[in-house]
This record gives sequence, C-alpha cells and structure tokens, in this order.
Amino acid sequence: MLNYTNVSRALSINGKRQDIRVDDLLTIAEEHAIKNPTKIIEEISSLTKKWHDLAIELKLPTKIISSIEKDFNLF
Repeated sequence: MLNYTNVSRALSINGKRQDIRVDDLLTIAEEHAIKNPTKIIEEISSLTKKWHDLAIELKLPTKIISSIEKDFNLF
C-alpha cells in the first residue's frame, strides 16, 4: 500500500514530508518573501482546530473525518 511519504508528487515542506515544524514553514516563507508568516500559521492553525466540529455539522462520515484529522500537523 502506498502512503504519502513515498509518492513523488506528495507535498514537501523544506524538503520534508514528515515531522514538519514551524521553523520549516518559516524557512520557506523567508525564501519566498512571505510577509507575516507567523500570523498566517496562527490563522491556519486556529481554523484547523475547528475542522472536527465543522465536519460533524456538515454530517461527514466519521471515517472520513478521522482520516483527514490524522494528517493534520497542529503547530
């Protein structure tokens, strides 16, 4: 079975597909001159935390909710 860590088209951040940390995001932000990356990370993190409740409200299947949640990396 394939997983995202061994698929060549998988997203990578700062050359990583696993164990991505805030400093990896900040490195990419600096390389691409992204302004106020800390604020962007905080905004996305706060929205990610709302995923479960929104998914329940939308009546998504529990299996789908869990599958997506397991891939979240909260900072």
